[in-house]
Order: sequence, then C-alpha cells, then structure tokens
Amino acid sequence: MNKNGFAIHLFFALLFIAVSMVLYIVITFAGLGEGPGVLKVGFILDGDREDNGWNQVNAEGIYAARDNIGFDLMMADNINGSEEELYNTVKKMADSGCRTIVLSSGNFEKMMEKYSGEFSDITFFCNAPAEGVLNFVNYSSRVYQARYLSGVIAGMMTKSNNLGYVAALNNSDVNSGINAFSMGAEKVNANVKIHVMFLGSYSDSEKEKKYAKSLIEDHDCDIITVHANTNNALEISLEEGVYFIGCHKSSGSSGELVSVDTNWEKIYTDLIKEYLRGNVVKNSGYWYGIEEDYVKLGELSDVIPSYVSDRVETEKRIILSGRDVFSNMIRDNKGNYICRSGEVIPDKALINEMDWFVRGVEIVNEEDQ
Repeated sequence: MNKNGFAIHLFFALLFIAVSMVLYIVITFAGLGEGPGVLKVGFILDGDREDNGWNQVNAEGIYAARDNIGFDLMMADNINGSEEELYNTVKKMADSGCRTIVLSSGNFEKMMEKYSGEFSDITFFCNAPAEGVLNFVNYSSRVYQARYLSGVIAGMMTKSNNLGYVAALNNSDVNSGINAFSMGAEKVNANVKIHVMFLGSYSDSEKEKKYAKSLIEDHDCDIITVHANTNNALEISLEEGVYFIGCHKSSGSSGELVSVDTNWEKIYTDLIKEYLRGNVVKNSGYWYGIEEDYVKLGELSDVIPSYVSDRVETEKRIILSGRDVFSNMIRDNKGNYICRSGEVIPDKALINEMDWFVRGVEIVNEEDQ
C-alpha cells in the first residue's frame, strides 16, 4: 500500500472512531445538553410560587435545575388540593408534550393514582418520602437531620428551658421533625421541654401567629420554631422579643437564629440527571440527606456563641459518620422504648409509623389534631 492509500485508510479509521465517540456521548448523556426541547418537564405546586416559603423554594429549585441541565419547563401553581384541577393540569401538560411531571405536594400522589393508567407514558415524580407506586418515583429530603441540629442550638440558647413548636399536621413527616428537634435539644440540655401546637394544615397564617403568641405568653417559650409552608410566626417572635428558628429559607431577620433548609436545586438537578441517564427506577423512593448538603442549616446568626456553633459541627459530623438521628436508646413521652442500643429505626417506620413523640414533647392542643 502506498503512502496515499495508507493516509486515506488512517483518515477514515480516525473518522469512524470520532463518530463512534460522539454517538456514545449522545446516547449516554441524552438530555444533559444545554439546548431547549431535549426534555419537557411539568412542575405542579399546591400553593403560590412566590409564597416566600415552601412553594417558592421548590419553584426556585426547579428553575435552577432547568438552567443547569437545559430542559423545557411548564409550571402551574395554586392547585390547592383540588383533584379536578390537578387532573386537568396534568392532562394539559401531557397534551403539551411533558413526559415527566413533578408533583411537589405529597397529597397529589393519592389523587393521581387512579389516573396512572391513562398517563402510563408519563413518569411522575412526587415529593413524598415513601416508595412510589406504578409509574411514580418519589423523592424527599431528610430535613429531620437539620431539625436535630437546630434543636441543639435551641437547647443551648434557651434560658426558660421551654421551646415552642408550631407544626402543620400530626403525620410522620412533621412528627419526625418534632422528635428530631426535641432529641437535639435534649442532647445538650436535659431540662428542656418542647411545647407543640398543631395547625391542622400546612398553610394557615393567622393561626400560625396565634399559636406562636400562645406558646410565648402561656408556656414561657423563649425560642419558637415552625414546620409550615411559610414563616408567619416570625412576626410574633419579633414582636415578643424571642428568638425564631425558621424553615425553607433564611429571612435575614436579626431575630432568626437559623433556618432549616433543603437544597432543592441540587435535589432536582441530580434527580433529573439520573433520570435522563436511565438510572432512576419507577415505583421507588429517593430520600436525600445531610450528605453533600442536600439538607442543611442556613447561615447561623451572629448572636450564636462559638461554643454553640462548635457543638453543632460536632453533632453534624456524628450524623455524617453514619449514626442516624433515630438510632440507639429512644424513649417516647409515655416511657416506652422505641429504639434500643445498637438499633436504628428503619426508614419505613420513619415514613409511615411515627405516631409517637419522644419524652420532653408536650402536645398543647390535642383537640386540634
């Protein structure tokens, strides 16, 4: 073979290798490019996308994931638990080409289960910690880990040894946060008491303020925390001159010690990337924790002493070492052992069976549950 013939063969061989590599990258990472239209994602919120709370941080998270990955996004908000409106919204998104639809409220999954056959070509992602059903993939954050750390702060900062907790509903998701907060506080302060008032919903701004005021004035609580869609109790805390621990996003207020946050940008980015790579399994659940800062505390207030922030870092390292919050010796407020030395409460029980509270927790308004 002459030199020209060899050069031609070499050229085509290299061209074949280059084309093969490009095809491999396209197939392997399909959907991860910057161009629009690669994937169309529907995103449904139960409340207002600008509520300065739960719905807003989720909306901001999916917007950021869209920018990071490069997919088309179709968003709807203010569905407010209406099954008919949810169904019509899903249908509109499906008809518009969305093959992936994210339901940001755990209640939406039950509403849509009966229609899953009609939308069998859609992959639904639902913000709930349990395993998904049919063509659902569930995801959530182990926010209780950050609530435990915020409890450490509250337990070390309180002077009255009475902490107030305004909670949405008596369910496993909310109760795990109450218990984790109490366990963190008790870890550093054996005399602390947690006084809980349930709202009966995730959104009731007036009741949230009313209950915060009651916890401060009637139960001598000098730190208030909340698990609801918004942080309306902060207003009362500021008026009453007590510290506040928020959730979802920092308020920037001088009266807020810290905020218990979830990094929704990272969760949505990582989850959708894995889905596009074919690594997400339907009928499953993904529960993101404090590792890699999926769940975290916001910036600590300057009023928090260094010895408190140091203790928080120590407790965080313990969790990161593999020791779950709900492990070893745990007793409920009736004196029963829920967990013993060397044991870990399994995720299934944390998700579905947390109808108990640890010692030190007092439910103030039993009648409103």
